Amino acid sequence: MTQTRQLLIGALVFEGYELLDLYGPLEMFSLLEGAATIELVAREAGPVAASGGAQALATAALRERSG
Repeated sequence: MTQTRQLLIGALVFEGYELLDLYGPLEMFSLLEGAATIELVAREAGPVAASGGAQALATAALRERSG
């Protein structure tokens, strides 16, 4: 039996990020179809505004995922 490990991808967001810089790569990773979990990470968990005002929700703080 072969065990497959799921990949955890942390996408770092910060105030003023560019939408395409976040969502372009995430679109590519979505092609892994269940082989990866994607988590948005920021200085603090919570909403983070892009340069145009749209917000993404960071589900983890950087200090929780570093190390």
